Amino acid sequence: MKILATAPARVSLFGSGTDVSPYCDIYEGLVINMAINLRSHFTLFTGNDLYDPKADNSVPYLGKREFVYAFTEEFGINDMHLSKFNSSFDGILESGLGSSASSAVAIIGAINKAKNLKLSLDQIAHMAWDIEVNKLKMFGGKQDQYAVAFGGVNVMEFSKTGVKV
Repeated sequence: MKILATAPARVSLFGSGTDVSPYCDIYEGLVINMAINLRSHFTLFTGNDLYDPKADNSVPYLGKREFVYAFTEEFGINDMHLSKFNSSFDGILESGLGSSASSAVAIIGAINKAKNLKLSLDQIAHMAWDIEVNKLKMFGGKQDQYAVAFGGVNVMEFSKTGVKV
């Protein structure tokens, strides 16, 4: 099976930084952002599609395979003899457009489809944030993951009890 998932990058318009703990846990936070038409693309190859010549565990320039492996390991598909992937981004990684969140959401989206997990957008966004921040030790708030999971133009409120989009 070959599954293609995409997720947009985002631009923050207002309130950037108010989504980061401990600030949002104490004072709450509010951001306005929008998804843009630069996307992360993630293709997951399984089964007979493993023999596709394009299935080569590739990542974009400045990307790391370990980033993808953290997600595949979390979902129990870390044996790369059973799956392979291609990951790309339309823009430049580390440009401040939420490219890691975009990649994380696309990866989880593909795994969600492959394993028929039926995760909601909220669950996908939260899992993407959790793996990035707690497993990979990347500093950041939740705005990026929620913005790219939901797409469009959003007002988001952050507090210690959760995220309201």
